[in-house]
Amino acid sequence: MRPKDEEIFERDGFKCGYCDYDGNSFKRWAFLQVDHFIPKSKGGTDDPSNLVTACNVCNHMKLDKVFTSIAEARQEIQTWWSKMEKYWNDNVSHRTRQF
Repeated sequence: MRPKDEEIFERDGFKCGYCDYDGNSFKRWAFLQVDHFIPKSKGGTDDPSNLVTACNVCNHMKLDKVFTSIAEARQEIQTWWSKMEKYWNDNVSHRTRQF
């Protein structure tokens, strides 16, 4: 039986296992999800050892990709975050200053 999401969040300190997003307040907690580290579509299970707290952005970026370790996933996802930040800085941030 799969544990409740809150049990996984508590075990993981209410932080995203991939980017360290801190969901330790109500408004931030709402952006936490439980990710199947090995996706169910690739044979992953609901065992707590396969579940990790993830913010909704990291969980969406990871999708059904398979990594050999949390460390490898963190490294790759941090690369994606860096690319998004560069895109933001180059293409979007100047637009927000108008408002």
